[in-house]
Amino acid sequence: VSTQSTGEQREKEREQVLVQRHQQEVQSYISQVHQLQLQVKQLQQQQQQQQQSNSLQDSSARQVQELKKELEEQRENYQTLEKEQEDLLVALAQLEVENLNLKAKISVLSSSPRS
Repeated sequence: VSTQSTGEQREKEREQVLVQRHQQEVQSYISQVHQLQLQVKQLQQQQQQQQQSNSLQDSSARQVQELKKELEEQRENYQTLEKEQEDLLVALAQLEVENLNLKAKISVLSSSPRS
């Protein structure tokens, strides 16, 4: 009876060792799954941050393009106004010359003897 009980005890001990190994493997797998879940969560957060960054970059790029367009329009407006100012200055100078000529004619006419 003692050999049978010793054999049974060894068998139970082997089973316990196998159960403990199995439990350790399961715990190891659970731990690995948790680590993988954390990595997935971190990667998702990084992806979301990257998407937000890309969105901001796209928005900034659009704003830059709009500002460039607006700047070009302002530059064209400035050049148009500059040309108009030059034309007006030329016209003013011509009027001043004409005014001086008229004053000279009036002066000549007023100083000449009347017949």
